[in-house]
Amino acid sequence: MKKNCFILLLALACTAWACNNSKAKPSVNPVDEPADPAEGELIQQQVSLKGCDMAFFEGGKVTFYQSASNTLIPYVVEKDSVVDGVFWNDDCFFYTVAIGQDLYLKRVRLDASSPAPETLTDWGLKLNDCFAESCTKAPMRSYSNIPLIEMYFDLYEEYCEFTQNRYYNFDNQQRTDSWPKDINVGDAGDERELDLLNDQDWFKTVEVAVEVQSEDEEGYKNYYYYVPDLSGEPQICLSDQIDFDQYKTEYSYEPNFELLGVGPNHDAVVFGAPIEWGHVGHGPLCFASLDGKVQKVLVSDYADAFYGWLNDGRLAYVDTDGVKIVALDGKEMLVSKAQKIVTLR
Repeated sequence: MKKNCFILLLALACTAWACNNSKAKPSVNPVDEPADPAEGELIQQQVSLKGCDMAFFEGGKVTFYQSASNTLIPYVVEKDSVVDGVFWNDDCFFYTVAIGQDLYLKRVRLDASSPAPETLTDWGLKLNDCFAESCTKAPMRSYSNIPLIEMYFDLYEEYCEFTQNRYYNFDNQQRTDSWPKDINVGDAGDERELDLLNDQDWFKTVEVAVEVQSEDEEGYKNYYYYVPDLSGEPQICLSDQIDFDQYKTEYSYEPNFELLGVGPNHDAVVFGAPIEWGHVGHGPLCFASLDGKVQKVLVSDYADAFYGWLNDGRLAYVDTDGVKIVALDGKEMLVSKAQKIVTLR
């Protein structure tokens, strides 16, 4: 009797182990037999992208960032390899994908309840027309108030420059190899470029005489100033806390300064400080609060740097660590390891 009870208990224990083990190791569907959604395949749904003001590109994938909530939102519904993208106002994101070697333009509406990719056109270009491992140039551009997406191509690798461009008008769904005749450049200048031109009036470079210790030293220093009322006084220096000498070589000069953007809250500025000149200027990418209290170098060369303003007034940029966001007080936050971004502003 005891023997029969032991056999029965052993059989029950084996049955229980088999049930538990089947739960720990779910079955795997063969590659050539896709899972039937009815049998439990996970269908990824895209959460809302409304309010997103930055996108990271990494490994053919896009992740959006919403500064208002400090939230990262992966773009999971796109299955093709994304190579570049641009915002258009705050409701659309246009991006280029590579299918094999061919490039296509797509769009996702950020304010849609269920965002999904829309294929708009074949660019008629190959991947190597616009991208090279040795260059970081982004080939796409949008215009703030013009319904055009521009694609640069024919990459000249020696200088990392493009020699040709192509346009897609998403209002009439036409792709052209030249500026569309029905869009008047004079009447429809890009608002962001016009704002930057107007902002330049508030900044100036001042040459200041300094004492030198030897004949090899230069007897002056260049400084960058913000002039709040355009009368010339007061002037707020934006560069006197930065040691540009540490970025110089024997071929460097005193920095010139190039305004790159004023923050949306008009309390901070990003500028380039070229100290060497080749085909283009090279020098530090700098950030400063307009009261002059915060001044810092973000990256050592602004020529090919990725940067842009967020809706909340902070500046996003990319250095060797990844994507960082700098606030008005100079404090920084690392948000991604990606090496390429685009912002709404």
